[in-house]
Amino acid sequence: MGNTLGFILSAVIYLVVVSGLQEQELSNQIYLFMLLPTLIAYPVTIGGMGVWEAIYYKLFEWGNNSFYLQSLAELSKKRQEELEQEAKNQEEVNVETK
Repeated sequence: MGNTLGFILSAVIYLVVVSGLQEQELSNQIYLFMLLPTLIAYPVTIGGMGVWEAIYYKLFEWGNNSFYLQSLAELSKKRQEELEQEAKNQEEVNVETK
C-alpha cells in the first residue's frame, strides 16, 4: 500500500514539474528530464511507505486493527461463552416460601 501511494505521488509530482517546464527549457535540459524520475521517485516512495506504516500503527495503537481476523478457535470459544451465558440467564430458580 505504501509503495503504491509513493509511486502515485511520484508520478503526480513528476508530471507537475515536467508540465511546468517549457519546451525550450526541456530541449536544453534533457538530462534534467531523464534524472527527475529517479530523484523524485526514490524519496517519495520511501516516504509513502512511512506514511502507510504510521497510519497502520496508529490504528493498531488505538486498538482498531481492521486487518485482524479471529481464528476459528477464538470464534468457537466466543460462541461457547455466549451459549453458557445464555443458559445461565434462562435457568429457572425454584424458591420455596413458608
